[in-house]
Order: sequence, then structure tokens, then C-alpha cells
Amino acid sequence: MRTYLLLIPVFLPVLLGTVSYFLPFRNQRQRNLFVMVSLLINAAVVWIAACRVPEETLTLIPFTNELSFSLRLDGAGRLFACLSATLWPLTALYAFDYMKHEEHHPMFYCFFIASFGTTMGIAMADNILTMYLFYEMLTLTTIPLVMHGMKKTHNRAARKYMSYSIGGAAFAFAAVVFLILNDAGTFVLGGHLSAADQTILADILYVCAFMGFGVKAALFPLLG
Repeated sequence: MRTYLLLIPVFLPVLLGTVSYFLPFRNQRQRNLFVMVSLLINAAVVWIAACRVPEETLTLIPFTNELSFSLRLDGAGRLFACLSATLWPLTALYAFDYMKHEEHHPMFYCFFIASFGTTMGIAMADNILTMYLFYEMLTLTTIPLVMHGMKKTHNRAARKYMSYSIGGAAFAFAAVVFLILNDAGTFVLGGHLSAADQTILADILYVCAFMGFGVKAALFPLLG
């Protein structure tokens, strides 16, 4: 039953972000307090999950016997989730100062909080399909952060960001399909592609995966 704790860090920020958009805050200070408390609560849940949840799979949507939308917190996932959860409230401090002279605060903070949840989904993904779906959700929740000012420069930057992200997603999708077809979609330490699967095609698709996921991670030379 403790594996159900994984649902909270993923979906609670989406709920809190949506609520923050509709709440009638009297001033920006109240909004900032709500954002920070929301992030700290979710960060605490992430750390509790990392310490108490066993490395078991929580299947949310079974597509086939081998393919599912599932969560699991392994060693690498715990490290990434805890690191992200610790840094997110610190990032909010920068956002508070940055947004002092900006507009459209409700939209910005709504998606700022929600993107915390999609990032946790990536960290807690049990397989490549789940990670890819959350990867696409992260694109959808971060596009409004780029275009929050709603000016021509912001919209131009958002279009550029979308072209990078959607183009990268297409490259990554090819690698995802290859791994699933070769029964290598589940994350295993060291990987589990057989020697027969390690062909020239696999090398090409590795490059595709690097380009696809590297765009989102802003890896050199894929920086926008």
C-alpha cells in the first residue's frame, strides 16, 4: 500500500497549481506564500516517499501484459526526485523576484507548480513509455512559463521552444518504440538489450534518443 504514496508528489502539484489559478489572492505576497507552502509540502512528501516506499511497481494503466503506465522509485529515481524536490523551492525564490515586474502571475505560478509534478513523474517512471509520456507532459506545462509575458518576444521564444521540444520528442519516440519492441522498455541497472539487439540501427536510435531527450535537458550542443 505504501507504493500509493508515489501518486501524491506527481498529481498533488497539478491540483495545487490549478487551485492557485482560481484563488482570489489579495496581493502577491499571499500568492507567493501559497506557492512556497505548496512546494515545501510536496518536497516533504517526496523525501518521505524516498525513505519509506519500497522499490515496487505501481501500475496505473495496463495497456498490455508487457506495456503499462506505471510508477516505481528505484535508486536513480530517488536521487533525481530528492534533488529536484530540494531545488524547486529554491527556484521559487528566484521566480518571486523575477516576477515582481512581470504580468500574468496566476498563469505562471499555476504551471510552475504543476511542472513540479510532471518532473516527479519522470523521476518515478517505471518504464520508458511512462517516462516519455511525462516528458511530453513536461513540455505542455513549461510552454506557458516561456510565454507568460504574452508579448511578441515571449511568443517568439515559446514557438522556438515548441519546435525544439516537439522535434526532439519525434526523435525520442523512435528510440522508445525500438526499446519496447525489443522488450527493453523497463528500466534495469545497466540496461538489458541483448547482444542481438545491439545493431547499427540501435546505434542510430541511441543518437535519436540523445537528441530527443537532450533537447529537454538542454545538453550541449542542443541548447536553444
